[in-house]
Amino acid sequence: MLYLARNSYVSRTYLACISHVPNIVDGTFLKNKYRGQLIVTVCLDGNNQIYPLAFGVVDRETDDLVQWFLEKLKGAIGEVPNLGFVTDRKTCFSKGISLVFSFAFHGLCVQHLTQNLHDKYKNDTVATLFYNASRTYRESTFLEAWRHLLAFPNGSGKYLNDVGIARWSRVHCLGR
Repeated sequence: MLYLARNSYVSRTYLACISHVPNIVDGTFLKNKYRGQLIVTVCLDGNNQIYPLAFGVVDRETDDLVQWFLEKLKGAIGEVPNLGFVTDRKTCFSKGISLVFSFAFHGLCVQHLTQNLHDKYKNDTVATLFYNASRTYRESTFLEAWRHLLAFPNGSGKYLNDVGIARWSRVHCLGR
């Protein structure tokens, strides 16, 4: 099941601002009698408000089902220049976006990465430095925070570098 918000509001608002604001794609577990997972795509409309664009209910987030969801989304919005997505680090989203929207920018959710850092390294300072580095607009401010992150001996800097700085850093983001 897939629901797409198909009305004139989508045509006027969403398609007018889609090239400037990334889509957020994520899933959550359904815990009622039907079970499964809800995959949702939201974006910001022209009034800077969250706009739910599409959602689908699937058995689970697998490569095939996420690809199906993204193909249905592409059928609704078509080819959009400068399209961007922000997701967590699940490989099913990465694979699906690269297959269906091959020219789209794919960034990573800072909130998810912050939680991953906190869980992996058990250090609030690392998570805070990362969050501050990710949100800055200035290269000099980013470099200062990045130097502090690299100074930690726990490998968090290497982890973030391996993820791809342009995928989470606002100042380096290709899709900003």
